[in-house]
Amino acid sequence: MKRDVRILLLGEAQVGKTSLIMALVGEEFPDEVPARAEEITIPADVTPEKVPTHIVDFSEVEQTEDELRDEIAKANVVCVVYDVTDLHTIEKISSKWIPMVNGNAERNSRLPIILVGNKSDLQSGSSMESILPIMNQFSEIETCVECSAKNLKNISEVFYYAQKAVLHPTAPLYDPEEKQLRPQCRKALTRIFTISDQDNNQILSDDELNYFQQSCFGNPLAPQALEDVKMVVKKNTADGVRDNGLTLNGFLFLNTLFIQRGRHETTWTILRRFGYDDSLELTDDYLYPPLRVPHDSSTELNHFGYQFLQKTFEKHDLDGDGALSPSELQSFFSVFPYTPWGPELQSTVCVWQRTACCLCMDTCASGRELNNHLIIYYVLLLVSCSDSHLCAAVPSPRLAIPRIRLSTSKQPKIQLDGLYIILPGCRGISRVAVTWCGNTW
Repeated sequence: MKRDVRILLLGEAQVGKTSLIMALVGEEFPDEVPARAEEITIPADVTPEKVPTHIVDFSEVEQTEDELRDEIAKANVVCVVYDVTDLHTIEKISSKWIPMVNGNAERNSRLPIILVGNKSDLQSGSSMESILPIMNQFSEIETCVECSAKNLKNISEVFYYAQKAVLHPTAPLYDPEEKQLRPQCRKALTRIFTISDQDNNQILSDDELNYFQQSCFGNPLAPQALEDVKMVVKKNTADGVRDNGLTLNGFLFLNTLFIQRGRHETTWTILRRFGYDDSLELTDDYLYPPLRVPHDSSTELNHFGYQFLQKTFEKHDLDGDGALSPSELQSFFSVFPYTPWGPELQSTVCVWQRTACCLCMDTCASGRELNNHLIIYYVLLLVSCSDSHLCAAVPSPRLAIPRIRLSTSKQPKIQLDGLYIILPGCRGISRVAVTWCGNTW
């Protein structure tokens, strides 16, 4: 999420841009209005989203076109102000101001726009009949707010919606022309659904929904609220609810509904809780959580890590045979950016798919290097069961490994300078030893 918001006000002369800014700051209509207000900075602690907000006025009388282009380039969102009593100022929205702001921008990189109808105190009706065709023409328009600087009507709402358009943008989530979620958003929400589906039955039960709700928003849903949610999904989708649980299609529908109703912040809260940035990419802080490792120490999994891996393995071992088939292994890694192993896994050390060897391999990975692919992706999945990415990785004294001695007894063991790893009789023992030492085959 952005650390600050820069709002630029544009529009024809005399529509009340400067009056809106002064009414917001002074909480009263100004007796004298200058040609242009100085840039205003609203501190984080007095804004709804707790983010510093800069409000910039523009005057065609005092500023040049080059200065205008510079201000547009620096802005995060643009409020195009018009006079609800003046049709000419409404026509200029589509013929002048929006093309000036986003005329050469790519579809997915256009600045969000808030339409602001000022001087509503001078008109008994609404200007929305004239505004709706413009909103349908330009998908970058987030909303329209009618207000009055004179009687302070909806002044704070204007800047709230402008701030919201930056911090919870629509463009990465939803295609208003197609009226559906964008592919990247759908992919991210599908991953989140898969992580939240703890028993891997493609349905979110009431318990799983409440765990998800608690994780994202801090409070569980009341039983009646859960039933109301499922009822809404049932009425609008054919397969959104199954066996009294929410399916993936139902989960995607709910988020689409949030966005269509202007509740973008709900979907963004979910996405950011699971590590996504404004471009719907997993953040480095999420992928590579910091861990302080003392000198001459390495890392290892604690018992929470082993329990989690065991539980996750059993979740994806659908046939209960104690091994992950290729399709089950693909399911296991479906929530990761990519699978850390290639197809050669099947032909080299097939027993590594089994539970005990899977745990041994993760221990080797964490013992050798925290940034090893395997431990990174293991930590990535762990977000679903803990608020701390690091609850399963702990520092431990570094092991000196000057030699490797292999035994071929019935219960083979690998001696690494006094450290013994006990394994069942199986192939792949040498690879485990060499992997621990950091060598390659």
